[in-house]
Amino acid sequence: MKNLMLLFQSRFYVKFIASAQPIYGICILFEKTEKQVMKTIQFKLIAFLVLLSGIGAACTVSDDSNSDYCFRSLNTAATGVSGPSETTVNTPITLEVKYTPLGSCGKFNKFTETTNFPKDIKILVDYQGCDCGFKDITATQPYTFTASTPGTYVLNFLTASTIPVSKTITVTAE
Repeated sequence: MKNLMLLFQSRFYVKFIASAQPIYGICILFEKTEKQVMKTIQFKLIAFLVLLSGIGAACTVSDDSNSDYCFRSLNTAATGVSGPSETTVNTPITLEVKYTPLGSCGKFNKFTETTNFPKDIKILVDYQGCDCGFKDITATQPYTFTASTPGTYVLNFLTASTIPVSKTITVTAE
């Protein structure tokens, strides 16, 4: 009898024992038995289910402590700007910028501005809370401006309309 060894991708070694008649053969599995294969599949299935349940537990959607948490940041329109219109080089001036938050839970975050002149300046307001009642009150936030070279500078504070609230500042040498 002649023995031939073949290696399959499934990591099973199959031994063909050829008899005197080449049509007949016996196939023998000798690396892993059917019981070992089933244990491997069962282990992988259990490991997958444990991993899946761990991910599900970490990513719960309905947590009661955060179910009423709402947060958003919005640009809010400026309603007025007041302050000095002249300064000297490297001398900061403070402008008072007025705006109306959209609700009672609006809190000033920061000014966002372009780097070139005329400078477009937006007021970023954070709103924390799901039930922000309407509050028609004007808030004021200081804006500090400093120029390193003499010249005329235009600051455009963006409003709800297409026309910004502009402030022109003249900077002179010391």
